[in-house]
Amino acid sequence: MNSASKTGGIDLTSLEKSWMNLEKCYEKVRRVDSNYRAGVVFTKRRFEEASDPGERLYFQAAGLLAVAYDHQQALQDMMRSAIHPFSVWSLIRPAFEAAFHVVWILDPDDSQERMRRGLRLAGDELRSRKARDKAGKKVMGGQRNKDVQRRERRNQELGKKFEKEAQALHMGKNLIGKRVDPEKEFPKLESLRIDKVDGNYFYLAWRILSALQHGDMNAVAEVSDISKVIKIPGGWQTSTTVNDDVLISMMQLSMLMQITAIKLYIGRTTSN
Repeated sequence: MNSASKTGGIDLTSLEKSWMNLEKCYEKVRRVDSNYRAGVVFTKRRFEEASDPGERLYFQAAGLLAVAYDHQQALQDMMRSAIHPFSVWSLIRPAFEAAFHVVWILDPDDSQERMRRGLRLAGDELRSRKARDKAGKKVMGGQRNKDVQRRERRNQELGKKFEKEAQALHMGKNLIGKRVDPEKEFPKLESLRIDKVDGNYFYLAWRILSALQHGDMNAVAEVSDISKVIKIPGGWQTSTTVNDDVLISMMQLSMLMQITAIKLYIGRTTSN
C-alpha cells in the first residue's frame, strides 16, 4: 500500500470553508480570553476561578482547546498536500477527544458539578503521572534518585490537595480520578444534541477513531476502498485508499465537537 495518496475526489473547497469557520471560532476564543483578563465583569467563570478547583477547570479547558487546535492545524496541512491513510486518524482523534473533554467538564449547568468533573480529570492525570513515575523509577536509580523523591513528594501533595477539594465539593474520594466512561457520558451531554445528531453518533465516531488510531486493521479495512486486486503467489495484493465519505464524516464530527466545546467555553466565560 502506498503510504500517501493525493486528496483525489475530496472537495477541498468545501472543507476550506469549514476550516475557515472553525478558525473564526478559535479567534473568538482568543478575543474573549483577552477581554476577560482585561476586564472585571462578574461572570460564571469569574466566580468559579475564585477557588482552586474553578481556576484549574478553565486552565484545563483552555489547554485542551489548544491541543485540539494544534491537531486540527496539522490535519489541514496534511489534507492540502496528501492523505496519509494511517496517520490521518492520529490527527483527527486527538482533536476530537480533547474537545470532548472540554464539553464534558463544561456541559453541566451546575457550577459545583463542573468543578467536580475538572477534579476528576485532574485526578486521572495524577494517576497517569504516578504510572509514568513508577516506570521511570526503574531506570533512574530507584528510590535514592533525588528527582524520584521530589516527584513522589509532589504527587503526595497533589493527592492531599485533591482530597481536600473533593471534601469541599461534597465529592467522594473514590471519584477523584475516576475515568470518564465514553459509552455512558456521550449520550448524557445536552450540548451534543444538535439537530438529528446526539451523543450516540459521537460515541460511535469515538469508537471508530480509537480503533483506527491504534492500528486496528479490521477497522482500517472497513473505512477503505479496494481499488485493485492482483493475484500473487500465495495470495492477493490489494491497493486501498481511504473512503472519502468516512474521512469527511469523521472530520466534520470532530469539527462539530470542537465548535461545541468553544461555544461552551465562551458561554461560561461571558455569561453571568
